[in-house]
This record gives sequence, structure tokens and C-alpha cells, in this order.
Amino acid sequence: MRGPRTCRVAVGVGGALGCVFGDHHWEVLNQWGRWPVTVCGALFLAAGFAWSALAGRLFAWSALAGRLFPWFGLAGRLFARRRRAWVPIYLLLVLTAFGVTAGRAASARFGVERGVVTRLAGSGAWVTVRGRVASEVKVASGSHRFTLRLSEVRTGLDSQRTEERLTAAITRGALEDDGGEALDTGIEIEAEGVISGLDPEYRERALRSRSLGVLKVRAYRITGAAPRWLGATTAVRDFFRRGAEASLGAEQSGLLLGLMYGDTRGLSQDGEAAFRRAGLSHLTAVSGQNFVLVMGAIAALLRLIPPLWHRRRLRTAILVSAALWFMGLTRWEPSVLRAGAMAIVLLLALSAGIRPSFAELVSVAGLVALIGDPMLVFSVGFQLSVAATVAIAYWAVPLSGCVAKFARIPKAIALPTAVALSAEMGVAPLIAAHFGTVQVLSVPANLLAVPVAGFVSVWGYVASAVSAVAPRLGGLVHLGTRLPLWWIRGVADTVGGLRIAEAEIGRPDWAVVALAYLLMAVTVRALTARSAIDRDLPGKGA
Repeated sequence: MRGPRTCRVAVGVGGALGCVFGDHHWEVLNQWGRWPVTVCGALFLAAGFAWSALAGRLFAWSALAGRLFPWFGLAGRLFARRRRAWVPIYLLLVLTAFGVTAGRAASARFGVERGVVTRLAGSGAWVTVRGRVASEVKVASGSHRFTLRLSEVRTGLDSQRTEERLTAAITRGALEDDGGEALDTGIEIEAEGVISGLDPEYRERALRSRSLGVLKVRAYRITGAAPRWLGATTAVRDFFRRGAEASLGAEQSGLLLGLMYGDTRGLSQDGEAAFRRAGLSHLTAVSGQNFVLVMGAIAALLRLIPPLWHRRRLRTAILVSAALWFMGLTRWEPSVLRAGAMAIVLLLALSAGIRPSFAELVSVAGLVALIGDPMLVFSVGFQLSVAATVAIAYWAVPLSGCVAKFARIPKAIALPTAVALSAEMGVAPLIAAHFGTVQVLSVPANLLAVPVAGFVSVWGYVASAVSAVAPRLGGLVHLGTRLPLWWIRGVADTVGGLRIAEAEIGRPDWAVVALAYLLMAVTVRALTARSAIDRDLPGKGA
């Protein structure tokens, strides 16, 4: 049954307004506590989305709801192949999950802004905290810094349970005899010190990691080991680190580990600054490119074993497990979470005999990632990863024709150029909004460095593994990494060292960011339309 177009549009707008209403009342609901806000957030958002889903069910829902919220389209196609009676039930589950996620995100943000850490920050009170290390331990400003996920905060005789986060800074004088090397992701510690407040500008950035205070640690002790699964990934990381450091210098091994799985602790601050100014920081932050290359290598190995490759379910299970393993190896970097979620959704859909569209893939993967951690929506890395992926998917191929025409270069070169250009167009407005800068030379820098980085990020695993097992062969196998690493670092230093590499433009308003995306979309559309017209004119295609 198809209802009038006006009716379908009205129902879709009603669903969107329901979602906006739920979002608008988050702050009011936050005053009721954690569980009430979760339930109410679920009800508000589920009601809004269910309204749209109902409209789609009555008025060609796969077309209407699938366009408004693409994950409905994928869900409907999946269950339409099984039993149509399951479609409403599945939609209800999806809506509930989305609503609960929204409620969790709202309560988490509320907890950050009015939690225990926020109240104690800047008070000068001596506190004792218990929690787990939730990030890499990096050296900055003469101290070891990391994110600590709290479980308990004690001030005098008062003890409070909490799930907040803060940034812990351990000075060299407070380090244990092992120099802090025992501190790694997942380790449980008890620390004493004073929580200092943050300036307003940094508070806005810190909200994305749910950390609104810095604990200046005076003493600490390790009270528990990391979970076994996390300890296993730590052992694998240490294995590759030994293989890299055994045959490469400190700077090159640090860069290699950053390219492999995002461990930049061995990369100097000057190196990080050069990569940032050149627009190459995504290489050492483990982007979706790393994920695709590693998963591609694993899939290629599986193809060499026909009994595993030709069993669809077994192949899917192995690839999904490999995706989860790599996500843990990279310490759940936001960009890898996005890429991993997309890969898992794609594998499961293909296993069910469905080829999802890109919109369906991105929307379902985003929903899955946000269910796991609702605060990812505030993560700059997650935002940039999604923006770059969408821009490449929709703009790279259309722009490649324009680049080939106007620059008069072969299509084999035009496509990589268009990919780099579209990625920069996708992330530039967000980078400007968050940091007030624009990397002017990002496109040529990426054209020079990314192809080489793709090779070395995969070969690095092989070379480091061989070097760790047989150190005498390390120098030989790492011949394939030394020159690429030298080239990548040279590109970063050369481009990043130019005065025009990075432009300070201030932080534009989000309305300006939205307008920039709109103008870019219109421009790409106009350019591609003009190219199509030129091709259709007599004599143009000859």
C-alpha cells in the first residue's frame, strides 16, 4: 500500500521531530538520575523512530524509512529474506537499542559535567582513587600521562563509587623502580594525589574523553592485572615491539609501531608535530586504511586454505574474530572502531546473502559503535573517520574525472589524487572547528606518503615477527621497512617544515561548518554534471 506523498513526508517529519524532542529534553531528564534518563531516553527516541518505521510499514517502509534512517532498510532486507513477521520485532529491538544508547550518552555526559571529579577539581583536596588504565601511557611535559577509568574515589572518610574518567599525571619522582613500564592498558591501580581543574577551552575538548580533571599523582601502586583478553593483546604488542626495536633505531621503530597499530610512544614530539602539520597524523593514529590492509592480508591467507575459504560461515567467523582482535590490538582507536564495525556488518550481511548499500553500511556500523560507547559521538577521531569515509565514498570517483580533465593527468593518477582531495574536503571543516587550523599541503603529502605507508604497515608485521624470533635475520627482513620509513618521515619533515603547511584560521561556528559541507557538495555536483555534459557533446568523447 502506498499513501500520498504528503502523508509519507508528514509522517517522516513527525518521526524526526520525535527524535529532536527526545534530544532536547535530555538535560531535563538528567536531573532524575541515571536509570530514569536511560528509560526515558529510550522511550522518547524509540517513539520517534517507531513512528517513522510505522509509516514505512504502511507506506512502502523499505523506501521511506530506508531513506530517512538507512539501517531500517538493511534490517528490513535481512528479515524480509527470512520471515516478514519478524520485521516489526527486529525494528523494535533496534529502536530500543538506539534509545538506550542515547540515554546512556546523555547520562554519561551529565555525569561528566556534574560528577565527583568535576566537584573535586581545583579544590585542593587530597584524594585516593582506584581504577583501571584506559589508554596508552605516554610521556608528556616530563610526566607519564594516561586516562584512568575510576571505580572509587576517597576523600578522608568519604568514599564514593563512580564510573568517571580523569587524566592521571605521574611525575618521575613517583614512578616505581621499573620506570613506569608496568603501567599499561587495563592495569588496575590505586593512586593518591590532588585533582586540578582544567581551563574552559580544554574542558570542552576533554569532554570527548569524559575527563574533566587531572590527577597529579604523588604515589601509586598496582592492585590488579589487566583482563586476560587485554593482556593477550599486550603480549602481542610487546612481541612486535621487540622485533622492531631489535633492528631499527628508536625513531624508526617508534614510527613503524605507530603505522602498524597506533603505538606512538616511541615517536618524538617533533615527529608528531611534523606529521600533524603535514596532514599525515592519521597514519600513526591507525586509520581505516590500516584496518583494510590487515584484513585484506588475512583474507588473502585464508584463500590459500580452500577448506576454510569455501565454508562461508567458518570464513565469516574467522574474519570477524580477526577484526575484533585487531581492534583490541589498536586499543580501540575510534577510527578503527568505525572501520571494524563496518567490516563486521558487511561480513555478516554478505554471509546472509545481502549486499548492503554504503549508506546502510555506515549507518548500521555507526549505530553498533555508539551502542558500544555512546560517547564516541564526541570523539574527534571518530568524527574525522566517518567524515573522511563518507567523502571518499561519494566524492572520490566523481572528482577523479574532473581531476583527469582539468589537470590533464592519466586516470591511474587522477583517482588517488581524487581520493586524497575528497578525504581532505571531508575532514577540513571538522579540523577547523575543533582546532582552528587547516593543513594546506595535506593532499600532496598524502599522495607521496600513503602508498608507501600502506606497504610498510603490513610488511612491518612480518619483519618484526621474524626479527623477534630470529634476531640475526632482523637486519635483513627490515631492509623492506628502513627505506619506506625514511621516505615517510622525510615527507612529514619536509612538508610539515614549510611555513604554509598549516594555516591558523580560528574556530568557525558549527553553522559555518555545515555551510562549508553544503557548498562542497553542491560544487562537486556541479563539476561532475559539467563533465557529463562535456562528454555528451559531439566530438567531446572522441
